[in-house]
Amino acid sequence: MRRLVSVGIGAVVVVMMMLTTFVFVLLGGGQVAAACAPTATSISEGTVTVGTGPASAAYFALFGSGLVLEKKTNAALIIQISRKENLTDYSAAIVIATSLQESGLRNLPYGDRDSLGLFSQRPSAQAWGTAEQIMDPVHATEAFITAMKKNVPSRDSMSMIDVAIATQNPDTFFYYRDWQWDAIATELVKGASLQSCAVGEAHLPLDPGYHVSGSWGSNDPTYPAELKPHKGIDLSNYAGGTSAGRPVYAALSGVVIESGIGRGCSGVNTVTILHDGGFSTGYLHMNGNDITVHVGDHVIAGQQIGKIASCGPSDGPHLHFEVNPRNDKDSWLTAIPRVPKYGSYWSDPVAVMAHFGIDLTP
Repeated sequence: MRRLVSVGIGAVVVVMMMLTTFVFVLLGGGQVAAACAPTATSISEGTVTVGTGPASAAYFALFGSGLVLEKKTNAALIIQISRKENLTDYSAAIVIATSLQESGLRNLPYGDRDSLGLFSQRPSAQAWGTAEQIMDPVHATEAFITAMKKNVPSRDSMSMIDVAIATQNPDTFFYYRDWQWDAIATELVKGASLQSCAVGEAHLPLDPGYHVSGSWGSNDPTYPAELKPHKGIDLSNYAGGTSAGRPVYAALSGVVIESGIGRGCSGVNTVTILHDGGFSTGYLHMNGNDITVHVGDHVIAGQQIGKIASCGPSDGPHLHFEVNPRNDKDSWLTAIPRVPKYGSYWSDPVAVMAHFGIDLTP
């Protein structure tokens, strides 16, 4: 472990040890209609725009453009891996704050004694991997998150510095006496827009192999009156096995605005995600104990948000997937058919996902 004493300002050699396919968009980008494969949750693919705010802006103003790019790139990598590991925004900020303390968000090939990498992990400690592994930012981040999950299960209710110390287990508190990273790390995570697919791409809400058990707008006579018109599409009936317990994924990147996390099978059993353009997607009938995202969390296309269950008004395990265009600002969505229900309108999810190149009806 090493304590960050100071970071020099001036000419530096920027060592970018990223996977060549890992593309970051630091200034945002336009939306395109495309699809990504169900396996596109790989952290080696994707784009990330890190968040901004007064604290982070003041911090980055201390450095030249090369160092800022290096630091933001590493922050983006940490955020994306944190999403893949289903961390809350607070836990993701802890990971970034620790790297800020230990290395200044740089993948350093040197440090106190044999410390290396984003988190100044020591090969001699035999807990983080070999020197070569520690110098791989992906491995180092995953190793830190694994240790944090194991050592600090109550991390979301603790201070960031206490979690960092419990995870890294430094020899003495001395190394963390100048901790000042909470606000910066929080801004980087909370304001992040990130996607495991390319900008504008989408992801199937379930793994392939499901069937449609209830169509959108259906007036099927077997449907109870209160379900007509059906405001979403029901996906279930995996061949050769039950649907219950199978993962549910965010179809598009966005911010969670409703979540039944921790509420079991009573009350809210929904996750609702607000997307660029103002529309939202809803994922219903999940058991709250299996939901992994909180209100305010930023999620990426392809990130697991829960599991199929049969909670609420349901006749069997399935995912009800719906699209609400209420705050739509994109002209393409106005051309998608809608049905009125519960004082709002609900777009045809098959047509919406087709816009992004996704076929919901295999």
